[in-house]
Amino acid sequence: MKKPVVKQRLLFRIMKITLFQLLLAFVFSTVTMANSVNGQKKLDTRVTLELH
Repeated sequence: MKKPVVKQRLLFRIMKITLFQLLLAFVFSTVTMANSVNGQKKLDTRVTLELH
């Protein structure tokens, strides 16, 4: 009778870790999307190159 309890605890621990990882991924993705990106203006800069 002890084996199902051990499996349940292991499954519960795995579910907690997975939920924590998903929560961290969500928090970090929202933080990165919330920041303004100033580097995008660099793409609009015109560059000329002359080779001799």
